[in-house]
Amino acid sequence: MASLVSHVLSKGVLLTGAGWKPEVEQLQLALEQAGYRLQTTGEFDERTELCVRRLQQQHGMKTTGVVDSITASLLDCPGEDIIASAYPNLAAAPIALTKETPEPWLPYDDTASMLSFYQSPWKRDADLLVSVPIPWMKWGEARMHVKAARQMAAALNTIWQACSQMDDAPLIKDVTLVKSYDSLSYVGSSRRSAHAFGAAIQFNSGVFPEQEFVDAFRDQGFIWGAQLDCIQNGWYFQLALD
Repeated sequence: MASLVSHVLSKGVLLTGAGWKPEVEQLQLALEQAGYRLQTTGEFDERTELCVRRLQQQHGMKTTGVVDSITASLLDCPGEDIIASAYPNLAAAPIALTKETPEPWLPYDDTASMLSFYQSPWKRDADLLVSVPIPWMKWGEARMHVKAARQMAAALNTIWQACSQMDDAPLIKDVTLVKSYDSLSYVGSSRRSAHAFGAAIQFNSGVFPEQEFVDAFRDQGFIWGAQLDCIQNGWYFQLALD
């Protein structure tokens, strides 16, 4: 496969349009390897441009959203190296969004920023994760627990208290499984999910969650999975660091 920089040098900046789909797919895969969340569509859409801007911003480049030869050369590097050299977005100036932005943009959702905030739980989870009991769920006689980053654990305990005050206590009666910490990265990618940082929780249920339950998470700074185009899961909640 030809490098991204060779495409740029031979054809100019990477733009969407006829004849560009393979190159844009290659770009999107490279961005995912570099720790950004986007789908491989072959179209240079708004999400792709935002990820390019984040990449440029985190590496001290001019933030244009255009894949020039300098940006392409960086994306040709191994994903782990790009992540290691990136400035975390926790200290970066925000990028202005428009009303046309297709979903809530998590400004600190890239791997470099998540590493800066949560470190690497899969390397030393005993230090970085907390075991949080789930009041309404049991394995046999034992209370079910999930592992979560310390930042999320406190929020979950507050949410459980809010749930206990709801009029319809069985809001979550059909929930059969809860997933939080999972150390695995995406197959074929350097990108680790929010689960790997203990920063997301996902329930399994055959019914859609009540709005009251969703609001309890939103009140604690979570993004709802039903609003994330790459997840579209009403039982997924990810802690936003802004």
